[in-house]
Amino acid sequence: MNAGHNDLAPHEVKYAVISSAASGTRSVVAAVSGKRIRVLNYVVVASGNTTIQWQSFDGGSTYTDLSGDMPPRNVDHCEASYSPDGHFQTISGEALVVVVGGNALEGHLSYIEV
Repeated sequence: MNAGHNDLAPHEVKYAVISSAASGTRSVVAAVSGKRIRVLNYVVVASGNTTIQWQSFDGGSTYTDLSGDMPPRNVDHCEASYSPDGHFQTISGEALVVVVGGNALEGHLSYIEV
């Protein structure tokens, strides 16, 4: 059986701002050599018809999808509540980016480096 986050050594929880004035790929957390960025929770608020997608980025030309294309519905927000084991994580040594399709997007997340 795999151990969950609660079963492992403690990690420092870090925080990042998510901000995009328009469509495009935006850096959220810079790459850390030899570490994965594991997202514990997030919330984003969109100003109108927008989609978001989380990706791992190698700093060159390779993007790896960490989520599908998510359209915030009804109240124009999308969130993932706290999970001690994380919702997704980057490839080791890669940055976390968000792809915004549509209007402005703002939010925040918490993460650990593993």
